[in-house]
Amino acid sequence: MVEVGYSVVSAHRRRGYARAMLSALLARAAEEPAVRTVRATVRSDNAASLATLAGFGFTRVAERGNEADGIEMVFERPADPASVR
Repeated sequence: MVEVGYSVVSAHRRRGYARAMLSALLARAAEEPAVRTVRATVRSDNAASLATLAGFGFTRVAERGNEADGIEMVFERPADPASVR
């Protein structure tokens, strides 16, 4: 399993950068035979990132608390793009 993360400076949001970064990270994970699952963790109030993950077939698998960030949701999807619906 690998965990991916990305961040976009607020002045440059809503321009497709997060989708481009996530696409590249997923392609890289798919190249590694040992990687079967890709994980991402997102704050529950980050609607844009939640939508981005949903668009790439991530499924919520857990929640966890974090003193600094509050509730975070944990998402996973298969690393193999053929396995994603």
